Amino acid sequence: MTNEKRFLVDGQGARLRLDRFLCEAAGLSLRSARRLLERGAVLVDGAARQASYKLHEGQGVRIETHGNGAPEGLGARLLKAEGGFAAFFKPSGLHTVELSGGGGPSLEAMLGHLYPDGPVRLVNRLDQDTSGIVLGALDETSARRFRALEDLGAVDKRYLAVVAGNLVQPMLLAWALDMADRATVKVLDENARDELRFTSVRPLAHRIPTRGAAFPDACTDAFADASANGREQACPAEAGPCGESGLTLVEARIAKGARHQIRAHLARAGFPILGDSRYGGPAWTGLRLHHWSSTFAGFEVRALPQWPEWPAWNTADVSLELSLEEY
Repeated sequence: MTNEKRFLVDGQGARLRLDRFLCEAAGLSLRSARRLLERGAVLVDGAARQASYKLHEGQGVRIETHGNGAPEGLGARLLKAEGGFAAFFKPSGLHTVELSGGGGPSLEAMLGHLYPDGPVRLVNRLDQDTSGIVLGALDETSARRFRALEDLGAVDKRYLAVVAGNLVQPMLLAWALDMADRATVKVLDENARDELRFTSVRPLAHRIPTRGAAFPDACTDAFADASANGREQACPAEAGPCGESGLTLVEARIAKGARHQIRAHLARAGFPILGDSRYGGPAWTGLRLHHWSSTFAGFEVRALPQWPEWPAWNTADVSLELSLEEY
């Protein structure tokens, strides 16, 4: 299946490089625009051109994508569009942006279907296995506004995660991260200089797997029991961190996150996320990390996870209020 987007170069677009025009007109990142050009997926008046090609007024630009444009069946959807921004739900397993050399479907490639009213510039990303909210700006002014709010610490991003261990007190995780040329982020001994890179964590609910059972099976049994009984199995506060003997549903809050920040911070604190084999988390059918809430001036969006065991967690007394006083 081939999907097309067509643009007419106006006076404002004339004399722009082709790659820059794609960023402005189609809302693509510069990296994504250049990948499309490398694949020959962009035609100017029917001919493939290089990224540096200077456009002229009246020319027609066509973008062709194949196969991964339809969101149906993948679970991606528009959550909200308001005040210059759009919020999308990204399921686990879907890339946020297109990868060089293919790499599978991406939310970025679906934006024309999910929001056909105009170009969208994605302003945050999630790891492939992380689910939840991805935000997009509907124009360059809104994109700049979002970046400015992030730099002021005025964007509140909340994640839900299921971690191994019984976390009983809120934590502020401030370790600096070394991300340079690393697939796995290294957590350093010193604190980050920028407080916007800190991770605030609070426990929401606990489960204790059946004693003596293998960890994944025990957790599954505990969730099933909780779902059937409509109540959680309480974890005693004095238990403290106890490795694989318990699970905690936590909410993690960040202001301006770095790559793998929540995953690496929680693992260093002794509470790795279920399904996060890269950072020592117990084996699970999928990463249990979900961006559930994003709030800033004039915009608020929430989306709960679609984990199979979420209904069991949700029977517990889980408070998901956006109260900064709790941190």
